Amino acid sequence: MATVTAVIASTHHRFYYRASTATGEDRPPFADEWAAKIEPIVPIYTNIFAPPLPRPKRLVEAWPSEDRVAIIGTGHLSLELGSPRQFGSHGPDPEFDRKAVEWIASGDIASALAEVSLESLWLPGNATHGFMDFMLMMGVAGENASANHVDSLDLFHTMEAYFTWYPKEAS
Repeated sequence: MATVTAVIASTHHRFYYRASTATGEDRPPFADEWAAKIEPIVPIYTNIFAPPLPRPKRLVEAWPSEDRVAIIGTGHLSLELGSPRQFGSHGPDPEFDRKAVEWIASGDIASALAEVSLESLWLPGNATHGFMDFMLMMGVAGENASANHVDSLDLFHTMEAYFTWYPKEAS
């Protein structure tokens, strides 16, 4: 099993890069800690939109390795593209977003798997399948692993969220 040094999950696809390369007042206080723990970066892409899609349970299974790795992933909460729900006063499904942030923050994989399926992900929005990448991050962090850092912001059309885990064995 790989030794995971950090798991970072964000709805903002360029968040890690921008946060870790920013300078001066634009650099977040956690950027130095992130960069020290997770260099170098090796991208792994997951298929969350084009068939055949992996089942959500598949995305929480770990892979064998002896390497030290940091996992950085981006995904979506409820997201609707190209319809009137895209331009609402909040994300298309605030209740799903609230539950999803709680599942991720607390590492509640069992509850997420109980409510999330490929079919159910269409209901909160046509691009909500990106949530499966968050399930991947939860699986890597471990069952019931609470995130060390959680932040979310309800924007006019979507919920932005950021999560970081630092596993104990990597400290």
